[in-house]
Amino acid sequence: MADEQKRVPDKSRGLTSFHLKVIAAAAMLLDHVGVVFLEAPLEAAGYSLLANMLAGTPLFGQAVAYTVLRLIGRIAFPIYAFMIAEGMRHTRNKRRYQTRLLIGALVSEIPFDLAMHGMPVDWSGQNVFWTLLLGALAIDGFTREWNREWLRYLWPVVAAALAQLMATDYGAYGILVICLFHVAGGDRQRRAALLVVPLAFQATAPLALLPIHVYNGGKGPSARWPFYAFYPAHLLALFLIKIAL
Repeated sequence: MADEQKRVPDKSRGLTSFHLKVIAAAAMLLDHVGVVFLEAPLEAAGYSLLANMLAGTPLFGQAVAYTVLRLIGRIAFPIYAFMIAEGMRHTRNKRRYQTRLLIGALVSEIPFDLAMHGMPVDWSGQNVFWTLLLGALAIDGFTREWNREWLRYLWPVVAAALAQLMATDYGAYGILVICLFHVAGGDRQRRAALLVVPLAFQATAPLALLPIHVYNGGKGPSARWPFYAFYPAHLLALFLIKIAL
């Protein structure tokens, strides 16, 4: 969800931030379809995605659909994490950018709780916008000039601790991924070296590095608010469809 800026992209090749967001949104939608409609009945039947993958247990019916949807969904967060790092690098106004993330987090919390927990308020987990906001704040503090050098390293640690304490989606792991994308900058080789192993803990997540690798730095069509609105809107829609069914 990088800040929309006027940049000078090479329009002849590669993907713009718009393309990356479309890929991430589509992957996220499929992931959440699996969670909302298939996770509860499979868990009630004793199915565990990680345990079944490690054991090599054959998959059938709903388990196949659920596994495929979740594996596709793993590519969404790394792309959003990358776009946060890009947004903090290019935005003209960090405070305004972070405020938009905060608004997204507040607006999305009830739809997230309804879709994921079946109730309007559930403190057991918070939506991913909180993770993205804390990641942006971690980068903000890390890049500031401080009288004492150690203070810049304290910000990511505090952000990671808050993510864990708040039980945000991806927690401290998400903050780590966002910060690693920031440290890698625009260096593709460094990005791969820093991110492949951490992303591998999320199964197919390293595949997200492929579209990110061909990112051309361009903005593409301006669609900032539709992408922000998509997150709470699709969660609410999935919840209503589940209720209707």
